[in-house]
Amino acid sequence: MKVHVVLVNTYGVAIRAQPTDLKENPISSIRSRRQILNQNGEEAITNPPSVSNTTTVQPSKEDSNAAITYPQADNEISLEQDGLKNDARSIRNALIASPVDTFTIIKTLTGKTRAKRVRVAEEYKLLFKSQITEDLKQKLSDHWFKNLVISLLIPLKEYYVKELYKAVHGVGTDEDALMDILCTVNNEEIRQIKEIYENTYKSTFEADIRCDTSGYFKELLVALIKAERDESGKADNLQAVADAKTLYDAGEGKFLGTDESTFITILTQRNYEQLTLIFDEYQTLAGHSLEYAIECEFSGFIKEGLLAIVKAVRDPPKYYAERLHASMAGSGTNNKHLIRIVATRNEMDMDVIKKYYKKDYGITLEEAIADDTSGDYKTLLLELVRENPCQRKDLLECPIITIRRNDEESNS
Repeated sequence: MKVHVVLVNTYGVAIRAQPTDLKENPISSIRSRRQILNQNGEEAITNPPSVSNTTTVQPSKEDSNAAITYPQADNEISLEQDGLKNDARSIRNALIASPVDTFTIIKTLTGKTRAKRVRVAEEYKLLFKSQITEDLKQKLSDHWFKNLVISLLIPLKEYYVKELYKAVHGVGTDEDALMDILCTVNNEEIRQIKEIYENTYKSTFEADIRCDTSGYFKELLVALIKAERDESGKADNLQAVADAKTLYDAGEGKFLGTDESTFITILTQRNYEQLTLIFDEYQTLAGHSLEYAIECEFSGFIKEGLLAIVKAVRDPPKYYAERLHASMAGSGTNNKHLIRIVATRNEMDMDVIKKYYKKDYGITLEEAIADDTSGDYKTLLLELVRENPCQRKDLLECPIITIRRNDEESNS
């Protein structure tokens, strides 16, 4: 008996579908080929249950911060290591060439997952006793091309930490970076980010947030980094009705002012499934969307932060299409935001982001990037958005995914 299993990432975006025989657990099959270890060297995957009509299996992932082992066959290990070493040597030769061979750097780094690129960086350090990111900083002259290349070679959580640190230090605060990252990560990711942040910078992320932001926007960010969102996945219709009424009474139904803390509490603590129900109930109660109410009741960065949460809950790829458009709209380009979104979403949901971009803005994402950027920077951006490497790579090299049964297909 066969069922169709749909592979989706954390945000529910389908990566691919494949037929699977119920007699063979798909995760067990994958696990027999590759085993993931966490940072302590312990197994990160437990024996998953068999796929059935009612089972949802949530395997672990190849996290860029995790160590992994490879297939047990000696020839497979040798081939894998040789490929990594060759990539490291290619980048080294490209950097010592005169002029620097940027074509080879682009070719070597694209078509790979972040996890694979991080392992290339590790091989580079072993072979040449040098940090690849430091050599790139010295050799590459194009500022934005250099930043993009380096962003691809850092473990994802470390990259988030660097972006968040820069957002709250230096001249001004990068509120957009704070919202883009904190409004779209889960509790465990937030806890890892805080730990890496403290170990790297010897200060707590919450303390830096409190020093660099103010008002209800600060309250929202602090609530997010406390990582107290319910992640049970359970939705309660009666509670959704009550929460929608609570939000209405705290905003549009309040005689004077707005109870900002109530909005912050509900939007940072309810699970995504429950929030979806709340949004529907609010529409029924008020006759318009919660987004419309937030637009009317709030202003400034607290408004933008609350809207970011609502949009990310409703449809993450659509949210990121909007953020990409904002980074390139108008007379200038916000290259920091463009790099961050492309570098972090290209192996998650970039395929869907591109569809929304074309639908909502009338041109392809590739056309927008080509119009707004130039040189090697443009070439690398276009290569990254051209193809999701997780469409053709081993399941465990990609971001967290869920194996979910497609009822309609499996019953056909």
